[in-house]
Amino acid sequence: MKNLIMLVLAGLISAIAQAQDIPSQQTIRQAETAGSVRNRMAIEQISAYNTVERRAKTRYTAGRAVTLQPGFMAQAGSVFTASIGQTLANATQPEIEFSARAYPNPFQQTTTIEYTLPQAGQVSFTLVDEQGHIVQQETSSQEAGRQKLNLTSTNLTQGIYFYQIRLNNHEQRTIRLLKTQ
Repeated sequence: MKNLIMLVLAGLISAIAQAQDIPSQQTIRQAETAGSVRNRMAIEQISAYNTVERRAKTRYTAGRAVTLQPGFMAQAGSVFTASIGQTLANATQPEIEFSARAYPNPFQQTTTIEYTLPQAGQVSFTLVDEQGHIVQQETSSQEAGRQKLNLTSTNLTQGIYFYQIRLNNHEQRTIRLLKTQ
């Protein structure tokens, strides 16, 4: 009975994985280029012969084995993770990177702060001037994903400012802003 249940579960997992286009085996020869974020999966095995370039973020997950073959290299400054485990949990959710930018920058009256949160949580926003004085600060609870806010400079003098976005009191992104007249 136990073997029958295991066989049915294995078939079900395989059918779901195939429906989500996760290959049984994957051979990777193409370089993971600088600035790319990849999450490669295989039901059974991944064989990697490639290079993970500086500033690339790559995760390889397979059900039984991730084999780094001769010629594989993760360059200094890259983020590479290999793991053995279930490949279905995150199959439909691409990895989101915590990022932030402002436009226009430099700005005169208003700039748009666009940021992406990899997970939901407490987000604190702090605007600091060149001397390190806090000009504005607020905190809110936010969902994961892309967010936007407008920063209006009604009481800001011309100069350099730093806009800090902190997620759950540990991950932080800082944008350098230039306020012109």
